[in-house]
Amino acid sequence: VEVERVKEEVTRKAAHRALMLRAVLHEAKVEQKLTQQQVDALEDFEAQLKQAKVALMWQRLRYTSAVNTLKNSNALLEHELATLDRASRTQLDESRRLREESARLAEENARLAEDCSNEEQRLRAEVAEL
Repeated sequence: VEVERVKEEVTRKAAHRALMLRAVLHEAKVEQKLTQQQVDALEDFEAQLKQAKVALMWQRLRYTSAVNTLKNSNALLEHELATLDRASRTQLDESRRLREESARLAEENARLAEDCSNEEQRLRAEVAEL
């Protein structure tokens, strides 16, 4: 009877131990699954991060290209502005020169008109004397 009771106790303890081991094994499997899911999630995140880095690199390249295009356009516009500024100054200088020439010619025309008037009066006086 005592042997039977000890056998039952050992069997019960072994069954309890087996249940505990199964529970631990199940927990380990669950943890392993969670760990594998975490690894998969981390790998997905790393892949997304790589894609984001590539997208960012392309965006930086596009931005750099746009900035360089704007810089080149700005340089061309500055050159064109300088050219137009020089042309404008040349035109202003030419306009000033032509105004001065016009004023000089107007003065000469007035002097010649006065000379003609004086000559006409002198000739009339001569004719009157004759």
